[in-house]
Amino acid sequence: MASSSLLSIGTSGLQVFQRSLNTIGHNIANVNTDGYSKQSVDLSARLPQVNGFGFAGTGVQSTSISRSFNAFIEANVRNSTSSAAESETFHALAKQIDNVVANPDTGVSTSMQRFFNALQDVADSPSATAAREVLLNEAQHMAQQFTELAGWLDGVRSQVSSDIRSSVSEINRLSKNIANINESIVVAQGQSGGQPANDLLDQREALIRDLSGLVSVSTLQQDDGSLNVMAGSGQMLVVGN
Repeated sequence: MASSSLLSIGTSGLQVFQRSLNTIGHNIANVNTDGYSKQSVDLSARLPQVNGFGFAGTGVQSTSISRSFNAFIEANVRNSTSSAAESETFHALAKQIDNVVANPDTGVSTSMQRFFNALQDVADSPSATAAREVLLNEAQHMAQQFTELAGWLDGVRSQVSSDIRSSVSEINRLSKNIANINESIVVAQGQSGGQPANDLLDQREALIRDLSGLVSVSTLQQDDGSLNVMAGSGQMLVVGN
């Protein structure tokens, strides 16, 4: 009996650490996989046998395979990603406008200064024909620069609108993929008795992180394993599948 129990304990240890080695191999194979979280086998003692002298241990068993994941850290990464993308976009557009408006050749500040100087000359010498002609020329030049600047700003506005349409299309694509993975996770975890579908969970987190680069997002975990995704101040993007 003792020999049989010892053999059973040894077998349980071999089986558990075989699973651990398989998991380590899986980690090594995915070391360069984007969004992959390291996995580890969770162990617990098997139920002991009750004997007249007490409880005799029966070995070890694996209860689950979990991933190294922290929801708080992930939420902060998403928020930082959204804030960084927003700041980069704002800076790029502001720099583009500043380079044109503040440029003495393309901006209007120099033309306005010259116009008001000419206006002052006419005010000082209202009967001077040359001063009047200079004022008219400066006024025409300033108006032309305003017109050119307005046309350039319209072009910027059109480009921003095009970028927004492109971003919306990408947001829709990512949202659809998240919904599909939600469905796969619900099915997989249902078939496994509630065990976490780690690789699918990693894929979903990677998609949500990509989504956070386009719009600020927040998530709400559901009991069935799916994740609801909200944009901005709470507008729903993904609900279940």
